[in-house]
Amino acid sequence: VGTSEPIPRIGQDLQVDAVIEGSIRREDDRVRITVQLIPAARDTHVWTQQYARALGDVLALQGEVALDIAKQVQAELSPEETTLLQRTATRDVDPEAQDAYLRGKFEAEKGTSAGYRTAMGLFEDAVAMDSTFAPALAGLAGTRVLLGMSEDSASLPGEIERARAEAVNALRMDSTSVEARDVLNVIDRSLPRIRPAVGTPVAPITGPDLDTAWVATTSQMGTKIAEQARRHPADGPRDDRIARILAARQLMASARFPDAVQMLSNVVEEDPSLGVAWEFMARAQMSAGNPGGAVDAVEGWSTRGGDGAPSNAEVSALRSAVEREGPAGYWQWSLDRMNARRTAGKPISLTDYAAAQLGAGDSKGAMASLEQALEHRDRGLASLQTDPVWDPLRSDSRFTEIARAARDLRWATSRHSGREPAGATPR
Repeated sequence: VGTSEPIPRIGQDLQVDAVIEGSIRREDDRVRITVQLIPAARDTHVWTQQYARALGDVLALQGEVALDIAKQVQAELSPEETTLLQRTATRDVDPEAQDAYLRGKFEAEKGTSAGYRTAMGLFEDAVAMDSTFAPALAGLAGTRVLLGMSEDSASLPGEIERARAEAVNALRMDSTSVEARDVLNVIDRSLPRIRPAVGTPVAPITGPDLDTAWVATTSQMGTKIAEQARRHPADGPRDDRIARILAARQLMASARFPDAVQMLSNVVEEDPSLGVAWEFMARAQMSAGNPGGAVDAVEGWSTRGGDGAPSNAEVSALRSAVEREGPAGYWQWSLDRMNARRTAGKPISLTDYAAAQLGAGDSKGAMASLEQALEHRDRGLASLQTDPVWDPLRSDSRFTEIARAARDLRWATSRHSGREPAGATPR
């Protein structure tokens, strides 16, 4: 997508050190791609490469380009990630099936019922031409869910179950398919109130323990389904607000912190009693680099009396701490509150506890808490990929390993709450 924004501004908005810029041109049955790596601060490219391939090699070319970029930015790829990219780079796909798949992706991105219908037909054509083409089957599964939710038809539960079977088959063909895993995960954990009662029961999206139903996604298709699921009509007004809180957490996992703040602001305006929305809003403000906004959120929480609201004295202490110490003041205040919860025998999020420790300057304690969070399968670990609060640890090899292991937790079948058992203490 073209943009007139200068590269330094884009890098600042996305909180990245470099930007990949590229172009693609199709000439008859050939494709030409030009890629540049541009440091955000300098706006001058440090690496550029051109690729020209036959149209039938486009998917293989994607893997080749990704590997080259990873080498240029000196990214540390796990053996599994390297294998995935190499497999993509050597994948032999029927050119016509590939063309149908890419056109299906284009139609699905329109986000309309008509687009989803056209995309489904194209994905079905791709699968008919190449029955082992897992991306097309995963695309078919995801688009089937999106079409069903966009139309809110009576047949939606059955369509979701068909989509689940397609996602499972796609994973059998390619166990590394991120899109198929996202589709399956969202169906199993975020759509239990829509799915028919077959197979292993899944807890509905109700109650205060939101982490049990929240699923982080990494593919475009998975994210689109997750966001649509949050907007899908729920059983009542409170369920709809809970769904929007979950959607805000998804936005936070995708580093869209201002969007999360706006969504949570709307939720608390409608229902100020939802303390968890106030808490997440403050957390999103901190991730966005706005400690003053976090203090305002906590003050609003206290003033309007949401569940678990801090006292006036606690708000005053927070404001003084932030004025005196900046972001570290907020994190120490948050750490003190979580320690008080622990003392009272109440559960806390181990990932949030680690974030507060790190923000307060205790990197050693943060690493220990992250290791515990991984052991307890805390779904909050999805924030390790994008949240800037973890930047001080990104050069630590132990953190890198935890972040890699955390990505696999999104596909786990276990339904732990993602929270520390009451009374547990950090090692």
